[in-house]
Amino acid sequence: GSFTQARLADEPDGEPDVLSLAGDGSGGLWLGTPAGLWHFDGERVDARYAAGGGGLAADRAQVIGRAADGTLWIGTTGGVSRWNPAAWTAFPQAAAGVRSITGDEARVWIALDEGLAAWDGQGWRWLANSQVYGLWLDDGGVWFGAEDGLYRAGPDGTISPGPSALQGRPVFSLAGDPSGALWAGSDRGLHQLRNGNVARAVTAADGLADNFVNAIWIASGGGAVWAGTNRGVSIGDESGWTTVRWEAGSIDANIVRAIAAGADGSMWAGTDAGLRRLPPGSDAANEAAWLVYTTADGLAGDSVYSLRVEPNGQLWAGTGGGLSGLDDNGTLEKQDDVWVSHTAEGGLGANRVTALWRDAQSRLWIGTERGLIRHIPIRRKPTFEFAGLRAGGELLALLPDLSLTARQTDVGIEFGGASLATERLIYRYQLAGEAWRVSATHRAEVALQPDQKYLLTAQAFDEDLNASPLARAAFSVQAIPLQERRWFQVTVIGVL
Repeated sequence: GSFTQARLADEPDGEPDVLSLAGDGSGGLWLGTPAGLWHFDGERVDARYAAGGGGLAADRAQVIGRAADGTLWIGTTGGVSRWNPAAWTAFPQAAAGVRSITGDEARVWIALDEGLAAWDGQGWRWLANSQVYGLWLDDGGVWFGAEDGLYRAGPDGTISPGPSALQGRPVFSLAGDPSGALWAGSDRGLHQLRNGNVARAVTAADGLADNFVNAIWIASGGGAVWAGTNRGVSIGDESGWTTVRWEAGSIDANIVRAIAAGADGSMWAGTDAGLRRLPPGSDAANEAAWLVYTTADGLAGDSVYSLRVEPNGQLWAGTGGGLSGLDDNGTLEKQDDVWVSHTAEGGLGANRVTALWRDAQSRLWIGTERGLIRHIPIRRKPTFEFAGLRAGGELLALLPDLSLTARQTDVGIEFGGASLATERLIYRYQLAGEAWRVSATHRAEVALQPDQKYLLTAQAFDEDLNASPLARAAFSVQAIPLQERRWFQVTVIGVL
């Protein structure tokens, strides 16, 4: 036989002692040390998790147990931590602030405060060492905006500078249009490039809200160019430029860091004062047409740095307080909204989420102020059931001939369910004829009236926004006089 040595870290005090070991089920090892939990893939150490941003209760990982489903139980000096390693993976090789992420089948490109990195699934390659902001794929390579200009990295790693007009100044954002042109946003406005040369420049003098352009969005079918600036959003087309500003020009409300289009035609803008949504068909220049979402509605933080809209319409927003997900039930009504959030304690490593990208395998790549995280969602839907009605402190099963006294007509509907992804579930429910509602607990308060028929519809969501199939229960409430007291009989017609 032979020995393989795994070097954990180059630290002044030497490598940390290994206190505990557990196999990962794939030929690798989990290593518990005084400096946290480390993963060895058989050739090298590829991940590390510690207290605080890493999610462990304390740094000293003394005991590791691995369940059949891959879940790790880590005993530390600060308590026991439970973690699913398949769900969240940190990359210590990219332990710096992440500004942007993109990729293709060959590699993932990461723009970091310390440079440009590429990961091909096997190893890392560093291609630039200056601060990098925006990325845009191009024929196997990538355009990247850096603190000192625009560059292109080819598939072989060769770096070529962009046009001289964009050198020597920071380039923050990039986007391609359907004609093949590349748009670059800098501190000097917008530049459109064709064949590597500047074909058009747009500045505040031309109608742009501000010369600092943090985000660009262009429809895949052509049309308007949306530019998020430090003084609002500008929309440009053949007729010129239109700008919208919010809250009487408030500084935070008009620093726009991200723009995305919803599956329903909505437009989303992430600002330093919340998330803003323009409903389909609305006038973008009309400030009153925009809906505003803040921490009061469910966002993890009011500063929104990155956005991603999924094909099913669900939205993910990277904020200063964590990663937030939204399922809006296909409506603009806020009471329908299911919000979930992931924070540093849950595996993110840091709460400020600055970049989002999903690959072809549905893995979500998350850039934070402290590094790169990859999240693998469990796509199995949660289960759901009606557990019964709670009235007067008693849980009553949804069975035929269920009777309630007149004082028990304000009841709680008890929900039940389970998920492989998360322990916590959120429930959306509706009594037919009434508005949808959301409950963050397993109970919803409802008021029942005598001589009425009801149809209750509900479903469960886990923290990856997987939803259970809709469940329905039909029942009726009847008034029954009994010993000078009014009773209501609830007859279940059926659970559908």
